[in-house]
Amino acid sequence: MKNLEWCWIPKYVHPDVAGVTFGGFMVSRYICSQPNAFNAANGDKPDVADSAAPGNVPAFSVAGKPTWRYISYWNARIAAANANTIDGPGVHLLTAFEWASLALLSHKYGILPHGNNANVTPPADVTYTSEIALLDQAAIARSATYYASLTGTGPATWNLLHHPNGPADLNGNMWEWTMGLHMQTADEVVNIASIDGDATTISVTTATAHGLIAGNNVTIAGTVGYNGVYTIATAADTTHLTITDAAHNLAAETTGTAGHQGHALVLASLDASLAGAPYGCSTAVGATTLTDTDKAWTVNYFTAGGGAGVTCYLMDSAGTRFTIASNTATQITVSSGNPASGPYEIVRDTGTHIANGLTSGNRILTLRNSDAALKGLAIPATSDGTGATAYGTDGYWFDTVDSGSAPNNIRTALRGGIWSSGSNAGVFALNLTGVSASAIISIGFRLGKAV
Repeated sequence: MKNLEWCWIPKYVHPDVAGVTFGGFMVSRYICSQPNAFNAANGDKPDVADSAAPGNVPAFSVAGKPTWRYISYWNARIAAANANTIDGPGVHLLTAFEWASLALLSHKYGILPHGNNANVTPPADVTYTSEIALLDQAAIARSATYYASLTGTGPATWNLLHHPNGPADLNGNMWEWTMGLHMQTADEVVNIASIDGDATTISVTTATAHGLIAGNNVTIAGTVGYNGVYTIATAADTTHLTITDAAHNLAAETTGTAGHQGHALVLASLDASLAGAPYGCSTAVGATTLTDTDKAWTVNYFTAGGGAGVTCYLMDSAGTRFTIASNTATQITVSSGNPASGPYEIVRDTGTHIANGLTSGNRILTLRNSDAALKGLAIPATSDGTGATAYGTDGYWFDTVDSGSAPNNIRTALRGGIWSSGSNAGVFALNLTGVSASAIISIGFRLGKAV
């Protein structure tokens, strides 16, 4: 029997993040499990095999179960959307904004959740060593050092705001996929045809098709003298753009690349309502068009010059990315191609390199709070290697190296940490090393619900 318990996250504001209203959605109490999961060897996959497509199997959120592991990001979106048949409409993979709402709510009240992060048995908190949970036998059967815990079996201090009925296991236990925060890698680049002598005009190939538009940043690499991140001033056509930095006065070059490596792809809006959210479940309507009858979007909100202010992209149930040409209240039409029915998300390229100047694995010092597209997602701005405490000594990991061919040439946000993360685990911990196709033992997911 389904025993999912939803937690309502009320709307609130945070004194450190101006102009963002957080909350306004429901979240499942537990990391998801398979429907018939049980606490025995291989008991975590009685319905769907490791790394297999979920088909119509829905994700369950139940206390005292092994988590659903060995599931890719794309399949986690599908399994979460399948839960609409039981708890919908509006059930989806928890989003980056929704996770940030949980993290900043705990920060606002100064009550960060503890959790399973000590890498011991029984599972325990690395600091609060007397706080323990029940061992996940399905994980330990795979390796004698996989000290995962059964969902929700830790003390109340492992829950949001230390509430006995709050969302559990946000610190450690499992990395969790979140929807709508991706890092583009060096696959997302185009070759430079030429750079003029004063570095004000850069010729590239099909630049705008890769989101290189006015106002965004472009990373230039592989040149003799122009490597760096620049702001695009104009993008007159598909092969020419200008940058604002005219400080260089070097010889013309014909080598290198321009692109998005390190740039954040984020949800096109922070609307968490059923009618307005930039994600949901869709049905294909002929060529190029999907429909979502739960929506009431502003017409052409997701087009350049519309409400989102920039070109947006549809990422369909297979992860394929399409440029959005137009939208009605309930339909999305892409410029070309045939998007697949099922769960989708609508994202924008922020043009911001969210790894630039940081070292992977360091602890978070500050969060980004100047870019409207990023400040609602609890993304680190600065970090150090030693004593950061403002955000619970939580860590930030990332990788901008090529990560495969489309749709897996992006990295997708994992939050929380695992049983072996130690003090670097926590509700603010962010990992952008995971390729969206990754399906490993230490990654799970949980549900959000739009209302």
